[in-house]
Amino acid sequence: TLARLGWLRLRAAAFCFVFPLFALPIPDRILVPLQDNLQEVTTTAAFAVLAPTLDLFGVDAAREGYVIALPHGKLRVEEACSGVRSLSALTAIAAFVAFFLGFGPARGVALVLLAIPVVASVNVLRVVLCGYIQEGIDAKYVRDEWHEALGFVMVLVGLVLVLGVARVIGGDPDAEGEAEEDAPLSREAEPTAA
Repeated sequence: TLARLGWLRLRAAAFCFVFPLFALPIPDRILVPLQDNLQEVTTTAAFAVLAPTLDLFGVDAAREGYVIALPHGKLRVEEACSGVRSLSALTAIAAFVAFFLGFGPARGVALVLLAIPVVASVNVLRVVLCGYIQEGIDAKYVRDEWHEALGFVMVLVGLVLVLGVARVIGGDPDAEGEAEEDAPLSREAEPTAA
């Protein structure tokens, strides 16, 4: 691309060369601490929400490491459920959204970085919903296919949140363009009557 089309075309196509890197597995040196931190954050935040809300209905909750013990069973925040898969997916989606919306490098990196708290929040929501479903409806609805379906729905919720964050940090380019067009002329540019 560089030899045939030059630097400008290579720069325009850079995203196409970089984006496939999101498909590579996260190196263990980064993955293991990231997984541990996500497990800790998810378990702590989910317990902080579940314990007081379930207590209102006379349901006791206790935390044991990465496990939230409830009367109808234990909710275990496994390594696979820590949010690492969602993190890989949603950061890639955030990068694509940033590219598609024409964000510059700074806003693009900001959107990718802001996808991390989105993933953590969505993962906490998933565990909290599992607790409510298990205690309020039936524990079978938080296992097997139901668990996978809830995970899929949570990725969609994460996507919507990433799009919302993109809208906030990206602004509305059309509105900015209209504002510039409608701006009054400066005093120097105004025609003067002779």
